[in-house]
Amino acid sequence: METETWRAICGYEGIYEVSNLGRVRSLERIVTIPGKIKQLSNKSFPHCLLSKNGETKNKSVRMIMAEAFPEMSVDTGRRRMPERVSSYKGVYWSKKKQKWEAAIKAPGIFRSLGFFEDEKDASERWEEVNAEWIRYGWY
Repeated sequence: METETWRAICGYEGIYEVSNLGRVRSLERIVTIPGKIKQLSNKSFPHCLLSKNGETKNKSVRMIMAEAFPEMSVDTGRRRMPERVSSYKGVYWSKKKQKWEAAIKAPGIFRSLGFFEDEKDASERWEEVNAEWIRYGWY
């Protein structure tokens, strides 16, 4: 059986602690019951309400654990950053095709303009099509 270890929650030191097992407790203070284990939400990613100076925040227990226990591998449920990020507007890295994709993205619109080996070529294609769309008032 794993031993439960408690650490202070970043930004809430002296008020709350989180354990390596994912439990959150409030520390002894005037406004609360000492050592009370916080009630977690029933969501697939548990959250709890933390209060400080009259302000209440809904925090992900996984994110709290990742900050308090950096040596543990905690799945925060967040997406990884893309492998490559373009410096050009309208250009995205396609992990599947391993090429740069030029695409028009707007609310309700996604139009791929093709895949390119060179990021600059994709940007030029996007500029060309974007100017045309604006000229015709298509978005």
